[in-house]
Amino acid sequence: MSFKKKIIIGIASFINAIIMLLITFWFLSIPQALPDEYLLVQASAVTKNLIFGLEKKPDSTRFLFINVSKDKALIDLEDPDVPGYVVGNEAITDRAKLVKLLEILIQKPNHKFMVFDIDLKGKSESDSALAALINKMPNLHVSYHRDDKDKPDYPEMPIKKKLTLSDIEKVWKQALKFQLFFNDSIKSTPLVMYETVHKKKFKKGYSPLGIHYIDKQPIFNNFILDYRIRRPDYGTRYPKIYLGESLKLCEDSTGQMNIETAETSLLKLTKDRIIFVGDFEDRDIHDTIYGEIPGPIILINAFLALEYGDNKIVLTLILFLVSVYTTISYFILSRKYAWKYYFTKKMKRWKEENPKVEMYGGIAFYVLLFSSVSIISYFIYDLHVGGLGLAFYIFIIDYLKTQVNRFIEKRNIKTYVKDEYMGKDR
Repeated sequence: MSFKKKIIIGIASFINAIIMLLITFWFLSIPQALPDEYLLVQASAVTKNLIFGLEKKPDSTRFLFINVSKDKALIDLEDPDVPGYVVGNEAITDRAKLVKLLEILIQKPNHKFMVFDIDLKGKSESDSALAALINKMPNLHVSYHRDDKDKPDYPEMPIKKKLTLSDIEKVWKQALKFQLFFNDSIKSTPLVMYETVHKKKFKKGYSPLGIHYIDKQPIFNNFILDYRIRRPDYGTRYPKIYLGESLKLCEDSTGQMNIETAETSLLKLTKDRIIFVGDFEDRDIHDTIYGEIPGPIILINAFLALEYGDNKIVLTLILFLVSVYTTISYFILSRKYAWKYYFTKKMKRWKEENPKVEMYGGIAFYVLLFSSVSIISYFIYDLHVGGLGLAFYIFIIDYLKTQVNRFIEKRNIKTYVKDEYMGKDR
């Protein structure tokens, strides 16, 4: 191959690498995931975190989990079509106990951030007192969700300035990816937490690749979540308390709330912590690559992902991907049958007897190749870049190049035979 041809192929390889980088960023920007990503993420995460033990667990003194799964109260359930007509009862989190909790904590609010990841739909007698305390409590936010029509489904309490979106998107019924910013205007709970705790500023971007900014640092809006805190960590490495039991510890012998007792028990636990009040055992459970994990812990992992920079777009990541993609592109464009290069002569005879092996073998080869790139990216940058989409893209290029080369070879053979035949006639 001439030097000039190598330069042309090198330029074409670099241009193709840029296209592949944009494809990678586009796949990362969408909330969906391809079928291969779940198994790839699970295998690489388990290998890195459980087998090699390369993960770093967050500080256990930073978080406090307050479980409300055992604290239920019954409220009247009205017929949606007949206002005022009660058809039965509905079990909700006991809001009177939430009032008692905030009455204690508001005496000396020493937490960094607090989230009520609780469904506050429906009405109870304690709602007015609860809403007043929520609005007074600093650095406290209440979760809400979107309905089936993608509209905000707010609680009926007057606490809108304290509400943050805590939706957990599902991919193949799994909590695989997390989305920070919704509908071009709605910040998720982990994003609000990160802005508040670290005094950072989120800025919406207008890129079709779903790129936004935190203090001018570009970030992905959607990213595959790395679970640094998992269900076995709850209550062992990271402290948990039950709402009802913790309130009893703050009472005196007559059953009345004793603020001095509360300061030595509950307020001591909340100092400088990020607190999640939610259901950790009953309703709010989601399937992940590590099995079932409560919703509040998923939100905390999304917050930790921002702290660790899992979704940052850094220059070294771009250089790594462009270098790898350029190398792969050059390998393909500089050879007639790129993927066949890795097969032995013994395999060649088998392929000739089985024409489909050429196609399926090529796809399998590129899937393995780009899966390896994704695993390396995860080990270095804690970012999965996927494999299946790019594998099909590069296989199509390889396949089309192969067909063109075969067409040229056949045409050259026909021309040669024709010239030989014409030469004999002369």
